[in-house]
Amino acid sequence: MTPAAISHRLRELEVEAGRALLFRSRGRFLPTEAGSHLAAVLGDAFARIRAADAVLRNLNATPALRVVAPMTFTVLWLLPRLAGFEALNPEVTPYVAAANDPMRRDGHLADIRIAHTVVPPGPDWHLLVRETVAIAFAPSSEADGVSDLRDLTRLRAIHIDNPGGQHNGTLNWQGWLAAKGLDAPVPPGPHVNAEHSAADIAAQGSAIMLASLFTSATHFASGRLKAAPGSAVSTDICYWVTMERPSPVAQSFLDWLKAEVARHQAGEMTAGLAQSGQEAGLSPASSASAAASASSSGTPFCSA
Repeated sequence: MTPAAISHRLRELEVEAGRALLFRSRGRFLPTEAGSHLAAVLGDAFARIRAADAVLRNLNATPALRVVAPMTFTVLWLLPRLAGFEALNPEVTPYVAAANDPMRRDGHLADIRIAHTVVPPGPDWHLLVRETVAIAFAPSSEADGVSDLRDLTRLRAIHIDNPGGQHNGTLNWQGWLAAKGLDAPVPPGPHVNAEHSAADIAAQGSAIMLASLFTSATHFASGRLKAAPGSAVSTDICYWVTMERPSPVAQSFLDWLKAEVARHQAGEMTAGLAQSGQEAGLSPASSASAAASASSSGTPFCSA
């Protein structure tokens, strides 16, 4: 309402009351004795009217769940499984923001936030899974059948450059060579900024890549990619999760997420682990056990 409309309404009310309810003092309106008495009787009536109005406006609204997660985690792992959470929680509307840097909070409000980094971002973060990577390539490609890891590194390779730096993304080729103790040059090839882009290129058969046995597990299980035997490296990079705005909806998602990760480790992940020999990585069972131990004790499982 405009100030003029409010003044008109007040005059009408004073006519009904038969007396003044307000008076002006130094540019402010103050209640008269009758006005103060009226305000006291009304009490919190206006607040309750506003609350009732809010209820009416939100009767048809559904609870929203805001999840901010790394780009590749979202594209390759979370979105294909999200229907399972919706089936269990049909009253919840999820909103998922896939971010190159999920720790940046500009414009990304979150109930649940997931990070991909070496050290947990804070004390309230819990481990989801420790990253294990392996050389991946398309079946029947030039790399298929090459048993010597040094020979594989002479092929065209895809490099994944994470905007958040090496401690916040997939292990790079320099790190993989060092972990394997190979004194070999970094393989040449194109650079991309996300693992799911690299997986698309590698599946076409034109290059090899370092693929996460967690996020790319479906590619290994379906046969789109194969893992080179003996190429697995267990890294210090982990997926961490926190509940930024606690609520029953957020808690239900967190419980579903942990259960889904455990099922994934015991299911689809086994194909890539078996192909790569899992010589440097944890088995799904021991990884899940370590994750549970870390989250319950508060001790970082991944460390620099």
